[in-house]
Amino acid sequence: MKTGGLTSDNPVMSTLAPSLAPAASGTPASAAGRAVRSEAGVYAVGLAVVLVLALPLRLWGIHAPFESSDQAEMANLVLFSGGVRWIFAHAYGPVLAILAKVWAEAAVRLGWPLTESVFRSLTTLLDLAQVLVTWPLMRRLGCTRRQALAGMVCCAVLPAMVSNAHFAWSHMSAWLLTGAVALWATLAYCEDRRRWQLVLAGGALTAHCLSSAIAFGLPMTLLVVWIARWRRRAEQAKPVGARVYGWEFVVGFVLPCLAALAIIFGSWLWTGGGQLGHLIAKFSAGHGGWRWGQIVRLPGMWIDLFGYLFGVIAAAGLLHATCSWRTSRTADRRGLLAMWAWSSLVPFMLVADWDHIGYVGGYVIETVYCAALLGMLLACELYGRLARRPRLRAATAAVSVLAVGHLAFGAIDACLAGGRWSALTGVSVPWGTLRPDTGIKAAGWYVRRHVPPDVIVMSLHNNKGMEAPVAAVYTGRHVLAGYDLPDRSLDELVTMMEADVDVVIVPAENWSLVERLAGFERVCTIRRDSWPVRFVCARAALHLARVDADTDAMNRRYDDLPTPERLPTALACPAAFPAAMGKYKTVVAQLRRLP
Repeated sequence: MKTGGLTSDNPVMSTLAPSLAPAASGTPASAAGRAVRSEAGVYAVGLAVVLVLALPLRLWGIHAPFESSDQAEMANLVLFSGGVRWIFAHAYGPVLAILAKVWAEAAVRLGWPLTESVFRSLTTLLDLAQVLVTWPLMRRLGCTRRQALAGMVCCAVLPAMVSNAHFAWSHMSAWLLTGAVALWATLAYCEDRRRWQLVLAGGALTAHCLSSAIAFGLPMTLLVVWIARWRRRAEQAKPVGARVYGWEFVVGFVLPCLAALAIIFGSWLWTGGGQLGHLIAKFSAGHGGWRWGQIVRLPGMWIDLFGYLFGVIAAAGLLHATCSWRTSRTADRRGLLAMWAWSSLVPFMLVADWDHIGYVGGYVIETVYCAALLGMLLACELYGRLARRPRLRAATAAVSVLAVGHLAFGAIDACLAGGRWSALTGVSVPWGTLRPDTGIKAAGWYVRRHVPPDVIVMSLHNNKGMEAPVAAVYTGRHVLAGYDLPDRSLDELVTMMEADVDVVIVPAENWSLVERLAGFERVCTIRRDSWPVRFVCARAALHLARVDADTDAMNRRYDDLPTPERLPTALACPAAFPAAMGKYKTVVAQLRRLP
């Protein structure tokens, strides 16, 4: 078996081939030291280049107000949930909830205001770590420095990862990062046999399994690595080594999986929720089952995630790695990325109902990451093989650079500019997209500053805007609000709840539904670039202060409000609110059933 390259006589055994050739027996120690220093130098240069690309994309607009329940949910849980039960009841596992809680507690201890930047910065750091860990992972997969650097550049501009970095509830970032670390540490232990690598592999695998409701692609991939290692030991016919393998497999794979399953099952028994409870609820609601017809939707989703140009390269890289690993006697470790990609995508594609999932692309982030790396590997390999054909080589380089540039432009447009050029790029990754300020934060400042605590407030919204978590975060009180209300229900909702509310927060486009209310008056007009975007309407008998101001000015006033000195904080709740909320839920349930 070749040990210094990417090939092997056995496709399975090649997954364990060392990524770097061992030094010759007569190589001086100084030569090995120079190799290490050279490796570190190339990585440092690549790190600087990648950070120049990755940091601006991820930090731009990190302070933007939350504009949907998904963006504000984690902040809402951290700010107002006591104890630890909510952590284990979290639908996507406890890992990100624990990290968010610790991060917010640290910010409070340091005296930092708990702004949107603080909550988003955690997932931003996780996403940046993902870019950085790509280098050692690709080197362990047998890639050259050029290929590893290309992979890092691709991850730096990958639209799905840029979108994740702006998503304060991005369990996908923790899910993907822990998976990459687990794969790297497992491969590293197979070569170096250092116990800390084995412990890290087991810990990362446990965290990975506890970071998503559908975390099974990576465990399947790691199982292949361990099986290949067992076969290699069996071929070497060393009984002592075989016995050592037993405890290695238990520590690195069996115990982490059993621990994760125990926590998942225990969380369900204790809270009725958690990852298992989330899956049961989805299937009970008819959101699961075999969905063969969704296969035809895969190309469209692929373009949404990669764009027109790089989508072709990513698909070609994935297919090439799949065919090489399964059929060729010169397969290499990149087949592990292909397996991770397919074992994550296929079950989700066949079992989950995409029509009942808000952001389908976010659930296939593992496949996106692996396919992107495989696409870059294929481009680099093709470039190397065309050394004797300079014109074709130059064309390959030009197309690859153009595709990555197109991908970067798609990320900037889709995530930071509202998707104005999506028809040109094809990229659509809406879960972390920064939207124009709609006055939600400004409305929260008005309520905190001018609305008495015993007044019942209702927020009018549809499937985005000032939903329940957003309203709680910005107003600091219990508000009549829900999730995903259909537009057709808003008129009837206002009519049926008129007698129970004192203040209504309404987007400008829905003002006609509120202006007809008897005894109410407009007390706050919130503008963006001189145009009204949101209003606050209140009973005239309350005599509330009248404000007409721009969102930027009101947002600055909000940021100047006192910072909480401890977590969790209490939500103000008027005495009549529980009864009003009960009626609100009943009315909403009735309106949802309307045709």
